[in-house]
Amino acid sequence: MEHFEFVQKYNDFNIDFNLESMPYFELLIHLHTYLFGKDKVRCEEKYQRRINNLIQNVMISDFSNMTLYTLSETLSKCISSIWLYQPFFDGNTRTVILLLKLFALVKGYEFRYDMSAGNEEDYKKFVSLIYSEKDMVSEESIQKIKEHLYKVN
Repeated sequence: MEHFEFVQKYNDFNIDFNLESMPYFELLIHLHTYLFGKDKVRCEEKYQRRINNLIQNVMISDFSNMTLYTLSETLSKCISSIWLYQPFFDGNTRTVILLLKLFALVKGYEFRYDMSAGNEEDYKKFVSLIYSEKDMVSEESIQKIKEHLYKVN
């Protein structure tokens, strides 16, 4: 998938499915399928359960009492951890970026990040921030997410 195609799909994304009835790992598969079409899951079942738990922890968290920093840290840890498991053969980074957008929407925020071709260098830098060591998230990653989260009325 070309960067332009990803940006278009990212910008067009909205929640047009029932989150309540979908297991969390299935939600990740749904997002990946939206971006790339059908793809085989490559991670073992035990990692699927871990990913499911990571997503569940974010989805059931009460963000209303969190500071923007804590919210950004929570989201950064989740997407970095999921990325480490590399659940798909291709497109893991773009899928977790779309998951970040979904988390923000569900929790009453917008993740406003310019992913257009004109901003491709910054996009590459942002993507590099997702890659982290297990359970270690950089301060720069947290700040980058925080910088682009906006509360929706």
